[in-house]
Amino acid sequence: MLGVNRRQAVPGCECDDPLAVLRNKLRKLDDPTPDAIEACLRQFYVASVITYEQNQKLNSGKRRSSMPDDWDEVDPYARYREVGIRNVGRVSV
Repeated sequence: MLGVNRRQAVPGCECDDPLAVLRNKLRKLDDPTPDAIEACLRQFYVASVITYEQNQKLNSGKRRSSMPDDWDEVDPYARYREVGIRNVGRVSV
């Protein structure tokens, strides 16, 4: 790709809930049975395709690895909205 900044041209994959959040959710399970772990992963392990520019917004908004303070612990896209990112493409994992 001559003349194109490769980092800006190639989208990346991003976990919607930072992995630290997922780890904390798993640790807080009252009864960590395989079914409970699977349910937690299905709810909170969501990945999206984002652009380099969107990744920069997350970084500059201090949301690369954290959720907003007022996060409802349900919406995996809260940190994207907080920094002005809309229409994030969801990836099945």
